[in-house]
Amino acid sequence: MQDVRSPNELIATVGSNPLPIVVSALTRRAPRLHLVVTPEVEGLAERIWSLLETPTEGRAHVARGERLVLSANAAMDVPRLCSELGDSPIPWARADLDYTGGTKMMAAEVRAFWRSQNSTGATSYLSEKGRLIWGRPPGVVGAPWSPPEAKLTFNELASLHFERPLTPSDKHQSGTLGPAADRILSFLRDDGFPAWRDSLPPFRPMVIKNDGLTYTGASALSARNLGDDQPLMKFDVSKALNVAGLGRSIDDVAKAIGANGTIKEKRLKALGWLEGDWLEIAFARLLQQSRLFDEVHQDVHQSGTASGDEFQVDVVAVKGHRAYLFSCTTDHTPSLCKSKLFEAAHRAGRLGGEYARVALVSLMDKPHAVITNVREDGWHGYDQFRSFGLPHLKDEAGATSVDAGGQEGPSESLHEALKAWVDA
Repeated sequence: MQDVRSPNELIATVGSNPLPIVVSALTRRAPRLHLVVTPEVEGLAERIWSLLETPTEGRAHVARGERLVLSANAAMDVPRLCSELGDSPIPWARADLDYTGGTKMMAAEVRAFWRSQNSTGATSYLSEKGRLIWGRPPGVVGAPWSPPEAKLTFNELASLHFERPLTPSDKHQSGTLGPAADRILSFLRDDGFPAWRDSLPPFRPMVIKNDGLTYTGASALSARNLGDDQPLMKFDVSKALNVAGLGRSIDDVAKAIGANGTIKEKRLKALGWLEGDWLEIAFARLLQQSRLFDEVHQDVHQSGTASGDEFQVDVVAVKGHRAYLFSCTTDHTPSLCKSKLFEAAHRAGRLGGEYARVALVSLMDKPHAVITNVREDGWHGYDQFRSFGLPHLKDEAGATSVDAGGQEGPSESLHEALKAWVDA
């Protein structure tokens, strides 16, 4: 009897997310891929074929097959759809079908037409949880579902979803900034984050005009303008500088992190790095040390972006075909942490859609509380979200999730929680 994953040619319906088609073709080891697309997503066909045709060690080559571009609105007109399917050169009788992509109506009608032409082929679709669900005709063996057998690189995932490259800063790989972030995290574990906050200015600088800054908020310091040729501040930051080990002054920190702009702008960026930007570097290093992911990247952004097309994520990890997006903040207030999680969830839609996973990294004592909050708000997919907080950064245990019944998940260490999430 034939196995569901025997290497037959494959037909796939294409929707707005090209990832499931690539996953299905690689899992099936299909020698050739045929695509049914609507005019709105016709451009995705080339991205899919380009990735699958590229020679990659340890991965089967999938050749491009026929492409059927349906006429406008054909997906909503069953007689016209069936007519166009029948007139196409796609080999319906000898190819299997994946119907994950496209509208439900389009996928259902293509599946019905395909089955009318093919009584022995197997169907599949990729569920939101990443399981390949099989449809088997009589005489075909195999489990009703299986984990995908597809391993993609970060660059391959990005090429599927973006026209322009995604560029990571990867400062967690830096021999200077990586250890500095580790030292701050170690200080946090030993002395607590309030002690780190106390080592930094208890006020936020604001640019009021091109030639000066005003510092407000500290009762001991009256508002004062600081020009480029004046000392940065009277507040003693030597403790923070000693912990970070990036130099003896804020200007040394600015140089170490590669800050650009005016002197004032570089100093502001240096203060911002000490206040919180170090966390994404430290957390990226923790992910890398866990050895649970194929790749880990920090500060992922789109290069050459046009106005309104920005994309930036603090940390992205890849395992198999799935992207894991982490939004990092040194805040602990529920409202701000919730907004950071929302921001990451929105951006995940552009890097894997429903197949990507999203997590918040914050300094909340009870990090799962933000998941409870979004569950009460009715967010879709909240059960796939994770929230890592102060306990995990301090190498202690804490809950990171909430189940469908509203119950908090198990209390786990960072490594335990990450492993359970990746293995789910």
